[in-house]
Amino acid sequence: MAKIVKVISDIIFVLLICFLCLYFALRFMGIAEIYKVQTGSMEDGIHAGDYILIYKKNLYNIGDVVTYKKDNYHVTHRIIKKSGNKIVTKGDANNIEDDEINTSSIIGKVIYSGGYLNFVIDYKYAIASVLLALYLFSCYFSKKVDEETTIDESLEEENDEFDKNIIEEESLLEEDSIEDVKEDIDIEEKTDKEKSKSDEKKDVSFIYEKTTNKKNTNKKNTNKKNTNKRKNYKKRKKK
Repeated sequence: MAKIVKVISDIIFVLLICFLCLYFALRFMGIAEIYKVQTGSMEDGIHAGDYILIYKKNLYNIGDVVTYKKDNYHVTHRIIKKSGNKIVTKGDANNIEDDEINTSSIIGKVIYSGGYLNFVIDYKYAIASVLLALYLFSCYFSKKVDEETTIDESLEEENDEFDKNIIEEESLLEEDSIEDVKEDIDIEEKTDKEKSKSDEKKDVSFIYEKTTNKKNTNKKNTNKKNTNKRKNYKKRKKK
């Protein structure tokens, strides 16, 4: 809501500033002016008390409502006759034509009258107060929104940091688990190697024992044969 109010107030301020800058620039160059109509000679188009915005032109035609200077006051009437640099004007509500004047006396053509122009000029102070209040209101809530945004961003940064720490811890745990797995594999391989060596030793000892037993058996058989030979020899000798 605060953002919407701020956007609206900013747009209004920009438009108002642009309008004022344009108006004062044109007024400074003598191209545009605002006057207040004092009489009802242009009823029903322009009422007494209306403000009119006039714009200076180089060429004016019959039917244009113009404001010109006569003596010490300004007249806003419609051109009804034109002859070269001379024109004749008449108020829409008047029955009598005005005196002929020179086009050089014309200040400008009426391009807008009454309506919003009356409202803006009559209530300019109230409008300025409301716009100022809206601007202050929008600034206050904009500041509040910025603070909330800052808090949210800080919370997001903390959450991101927390998530980052969690990811780092998880990666460390994964690395530790990988290291543990590697250590377990190394231990298993070492155990397998030791077991293999032990089995090899057992096989060698078994072969050695078998060979030794075989030798002993052969020796016994040899001794037995020798004994039998001796016995046979003795028997032969006795005979």
